[in-house]
Amino acid sequence: MSKTLNLLDKIIDSTLDLETRDNSKKLHKISRLFEQLESQIRELLELPPDPDAIPQKKKYKPRATTPRPNGSKKCGKCGKVLPYESFYHRNGVPTGSCKTCSREATRARARRYNKSQKGAATRRRYLEKKPFNYNAYNRVHRALAKGNLPRPQVCSECKKRSDSLVCHHYDYSKPLDVIWVCRSCHWEIHNKQRQKQKKVA
Repeated sequence: MSKTLNLLDKIIDSTLDLETRDNSKKLHKISRLFEQLESQIRELLELPPDPDAIPQKKKYKPRATTPRPNGSKKCGKCGKVLPYESFYHRNGVPTGSCKTCSREATRARARRYNKSQKGAATRRRYLEKKPFNYNAYNRVHRALAKGNLPRPQVCSECKKRSDSLVCHHYDYSKPLDVIWVCRSCHWEIHNKQRQKQKKVA
């Protein structure tokens, strides 16, 4: 009963406010309040619901997933049942595809982008803007493919073990003189270089 009285108060306040505000929005709000009031009165009087009433929007309910033993999950792409450690996590919840499938999808998107006209234009602009950087990265990739440049598994800055280390050039005129660092350390090195350039400028 208290909900019904609260709804009546809202309807009265809305109707009194029609003279000072935009009528179209207020009329829509009042119609929705009347529908809620009617449904509550029908519940109090134990009447069946009105078949001509506008259906209310259903609230989203997350799909209940059946927990698997030992914290495992089925990958949505390859179909393998893998432990949670094999998935990336978003807000503490494992994603739909495993890390291997996610990496393959990312590489496929990068290949499609590189073959497109937009990707070719981006590479052309980068080559015109930073030719030394582009040539140095190409030399490093060719040396890695031939086996002339070893790729360590430990970051040279934080000494943490990682399978996804990236190379960093202090001098792009020496393309094979690189250090191997993790992505967070690589970002910190470039951030320090940008701060030094701002101070000099």
